[in-house]
Amino acid sequence: MNITATSRREEQAFQASWRPLERHKDNKTFAHLIDNEFRDPENIEASVARQVARMVTYAGDHVPFYRDAFAAAGIDHRRITSLADLSQLPVLSRFDLASGFDRLRSTQVSLQDRSLRIARTSGSSGVPVKVLKTRQSSDSFAVLWLRQARWFRHDLSRRYGRILTANTLYRRSGGALNLDGDTIGSPSWMYAGQFFHTGDEVQFNSSSSRPDQLRWLEQHQPAYLMSYPGLLEELALANGCQPLSGVEGLVAISTIMTRAMRTRVETSFGIPIYQNYGLNEAGLVAVQCAAGCYHTHIEHVHVEIVDTDGQPVAPGASGRLLVTTITNPAMPLLRYDTGDIAIAATGPCPCGRTLPSFLDVIGRHRRFAETPEGTRPRVNGLIDQLAEMPPEWLANLRQYQIHQAADRSFELRVQVTGKLHEAFGRQLQQAWATLQSDGEDWPLTIVEVGEIQPSPGGKLLDFVSEFDRAGIDPAR
Repeated sequence: MNITATSRREEQAFQASWRPLERHKDNKTFAHLIDNEFRDPENIEASVARQVARMVTYAGDHVPFYRDAFAAAGIDHRRITSLADLSQLPVLSRFDLASGFDRLRSTQVSLQDRSLRIARTSGSSGVPVKVLKTRQSSDSFAVLWLRQARWFRHDLSRRYGRILTANTLYRRSGGALNLDGDTIGSPSWMYAGQFFHTGDEVQFNSSSSRPDQLRWLEQHQPAYLMSYPGLLEELALANGCQPLSGVEGLVAISTIMTRAMRTRVETSFGIPIYQNYGLNEAGLVAVQCAAGCYHTHIEHVHVEIVDTDGQPVAPGASGRLLVTTITNPAMPLLRYDTGDIAIAATGPCPCGRTLPSFLDVIGRHRRFAETPEGTRPRVNGLIDQLAEMPPEWLANLRQYQIHQAADRSFELRVQVTGKLHEAFGRQLQQAWATLQSDGEDWPLTIVEVGEIQPSPGGKLLDFVSEFDRAGIDPAR
């Protein structure tokens, strides 16, 4: 791949093409982001190490979970001063987070503080979790989103479009969710409109039919479209693998786009796909450059790629992706296991930026392109039900996987450490009955298993289907 490296001057020139709102005309934040992208790597490492050390010290002093964990392991948290020292700390699992909300919360904050916010996740790699966030940590999302918009070379004066689940879109008057078939939007872009003059934004439900989505795109013709990787592939197939009128760039979020999916979508539509990497628990973590590397947002997080013992892997090797948040003292996440697998970088990135980077992510992957009509709403509905369950119902759940057989029947395979709450199965079966509104009866069986097998790429997938003839391994 021939990549022309960018430079500080080029990034500054493109940033200058955006028109800031009057109240932000003297805002130096975005110039600071550019400066960070071209700093000396040793300077970057030292700066991140200071921020991480400060958060580790704070967590050891003010967060009961870490205070007890460090004491039990004989760790002096005040002596964690370099990034290499982090390997001494235990890895924080999703199950620690799911069951330890109160003990992971800093004693320096109060739940009555209205500036604090709670981020929730559905639990695609196990059980749903929630994280308490400061306003600063939450607000960093918009700033970092604009970094990726600059890297993607978005013209903010154009129209932006989103086809996502209704609960992630703007609300109707009175707070109601957008209805299938309806368009909802804003005279300015979400996030970008907080700082700059922009074009308008239009939004549409991903639960609408694919033909309706294609008609919507033809009618509104956004310059940029954000959606899910699997849905973009479905749209490409539904459109006969022909270009989309007016759309100049695609932004794929939330789940991983496999190489095969990327090839099909980019070849069909003839436009590039842009990607970031993030998670609800931490926000935006990294953005992918033109060379295909994911560069870490050092202002917000630190990333490690580690082996099964929590030690750094060699360059070019794959390992667990751990995230340490450095801007959220309300609930610091130290070495949080995202559940994703990534490949460690092998050297300087051809794009010219010096931010720390990692390579391919083998992550959250849910593919519906080859599955029967009606599969998507059933799977997503089942996952939504799991996300809404009271924590005590999930106390012994460690992993789950939804499996669709060739006869269209489903199994919810659960790995448990003890007996599940008596309401667990009953609630899911009741929800499943309501999800079969198309009149087709596809049975659901809940099965306890000793282990859920990962894909060949090492990822524990939340949904697999025997109809997926392209294979279920995101690495392929």
